[in-house]
Amino acid sequence: TAGTSAERFYYSAERVASLSEYDPRDALTPVKDQGDTNLCWAYAATNATEAAVLKKGLGDKDTLRLNPKAIAYRKY
Repeated sequence: TAGTSAERFYYSAERVASLSEYDPRDALTPVKDQGDTNLCWAYAATNATEAAVLKKGLGDKDTLRLNPKAIAYRKY
């Protein structure tokens, strides 16, 4: 495979489909622990949003930290 995990994260869907392996974990923010909050939907939405922000080059994986509890608070 060509490039680092971070580089592979930004390839097109066609490029990703042609790879023999795909592991973007080095290009994404760390996994967050929801504990016993029952907010899996907010954590999933936060993770997807962070991935989209990083893919667009609008943030840095080492400093970007969106708050899933804030999303849940605004929903309810």
